[in-house]
Amino acid sequence: MILCFDFDGVVVNNTLLGFQKVNQILTELKLPPVSPDFLREHWGKKMDDLAALICQLQGANEEQTACFKKREKEIHPSYTFDRSLFRVLVALPQFGFLTAIITSRGEADLKKYTRKIDLSLNIFHYIQTVDDYHSCKPSGYVFVPLINWARDLGGGLTAENIVYFGDTIKYDYRAVKNARLQGRPIKFVGVCSGINTYEEFRDAGLEETEIIPNHESLSFYLSRLIQAKMEKKQKKM
Repeated sequence: MILCFDFDGVVVNNTLLGFQKVNQILTELKLPPVSPDFLREHWGKKMDDLAALICQLQGANEEQTACFKKREKEIHPSYTFDRSLFRVLVALPQFGFLTAIITSRGEADLKKYTRKIDLSLNIFHYIQTVDDYHSCKPSGYVFVPLINWARDLGGGLTAENIVYFGDTIKYDYRAVKNARLQGRPIKFVGVCSGINTYEEFRDAGLEETEIIPNHESLSFYLSRLIQAKMEKKQKKM
């Protein structure tokens, strides 16, 4: 099975700090802040697209818009990476799980960010940034390269063997639903880390077992997958 993760809000718990960074930059540019509700609605877009939308909404000129995009890449708040999650991610391959990332970040930005939080991308078997493929979430086609990679590995891995962990309904879950409509039955698990709530994921159609109530519970959820795999193996012995 392939466990594929969105990066922001899933691998790292950075949503609220990201909101703060946006308004910090707007303050620097002497522009009015945007509301958390606005950011929740649009969080998950490619950052350059989100920056352009924010700047247009706040009446920024071209110089201010360019400065916003530049500052967004320069500022790195004191994000932290959950080391217990790191330990589980490292352990997963020992129990037959492959790990992947599909993110709306660019490759250079992702590498710079992960160096900042001391997270080695080498622990993931597959990484797809916005620079690697022309389709982005919420298009279901965003999963095509991952599915092709899985097929090329052999062993009968198909879309049915992929679970995508995301924190947004509008981009992550919709991408999975669009993939299903295209005949690619990827599974989805929602992570409540600042964008959508447990109740919103339920209203969108997810079962209780498909929702992780907060970011802190992600490592526990993954540990239970390992435990289930171990119990299944023991029953066969």
